[in-house]
Amino acid sequence: MRWQPLELFGRKIALVETDEDGRQLEVEGKIVAENHVVALEKIGVIGQTGYAIGYVGSGGNACAPARFIIAFLPGKPARFDGPIGECQNVEFVSSGVGFVFEEITSYGNGTRWVWLPETGFSAPQKTATTPDPMIWQNALELKAEHPGQIFSYGTIAGRLVEMLGPDEATFKRLLNGLGSVDVEGDAVIGSSCLKIYCPDETAFYIVDVSKKQAFLAWKEHSKPIVVRPDVKAWPAAFRRRLAEWARPFK
Repeated sequence: MRWQPLELFGRKIALVETDEDGRQLEVEGKIVAENHVVALEKIGVIGQTGYAIGYVGSGGNACAPARFIIAFLPGKPARFDGPIGECQNVEFVSSGVGFVFEEITSYGNGTRWVWLPETGFSAPQKTATTPDPMIWQNALELKAEHPGQIFSYGTIAGRLVEMLGPDEATFKRLLNGLGSVDVEGDAVIGSSCLKIYCPDETAFYIVDVSKKQAFLAWKEHSKPIVVRPDVKAWPAAFRRRLAEWARPFK
């Protein structure tokens, strides 16, 4: 094992590499987190309290890591808060007096935690995504965002729901994983792989904002690919992108 000692705000912290290719995080001699990946991401001070924000997870892209905070209150032992949000794509922002951690979700309900130095994490709070009736062209702003955000554009969401029919819930579920969005000309291209089931459960779409058309595909585990509309109706350039997405299943 190899020790990586660190002193934060007068307290001893150590990352220990284990024989199983994993890591342990020790705070003042006590193991508080253990997995294949353990890391500190942000260190700073709020008021008179030092903090270290980190993450712990299994590694790879199948499941987003969970978040934690170590609080260093004056005159008190270091306190480990978390972890929260395993496999939930949780991001955080400063509130000025603490931090807000929020799940980045593609549709429906997400989860939010509020962290304060004195009390740690609050109980999880549900959040809701409300579709915004924007024009089709505004979807071009989705580049580098989560693909599920396409459902926040009300006019486009309405078209997708119409195309999906009874498969709406399935498509949204598959889209609510780890994904990305590319923009090529007037085409918004999104794909997502569902958390721990990647790459066997995945969704794909192309939205042509100039022609106000949408093209969808998805695959569930042990089931064939579903395409809407029929692949013959897809423009040649879009069929090529569809073939690239579907290559792992051939």
